[in-house]
Amino acid sequence: MPSKKIVYECKYCRKEFTDYDECEEHEHTHICAYDEVDNVRIAKELRLLGEIASGYHIGGMVMGMPLKNYENLMEEAANRLGKRE
Repeated sequence: MPSKKIVYECKYCRKEFTDYDECEEHEHTHICAYDEVDNVRIAKELRLLGEIASGYHIGGMVMGMPLKNYENLMEEAANRLGKRE
């Protein structure tokens, strides 16, 4: 008779775990509280979002706006945030 093996998978990186609690604890390591991060890192993350947006567009739109607008918005937000530091 075949045996069943239960495997839990991280919804962010797809790493597999045999224990649900361990998987859930691991998933929390992917979450960032940006209120604890400096402006340099936030600006870097915004630029990254703009750079990778083309891979996430649907019909040339990202989050309801044209792809180029989204890219420009992320760059401008990062630049303005960078001026605060």
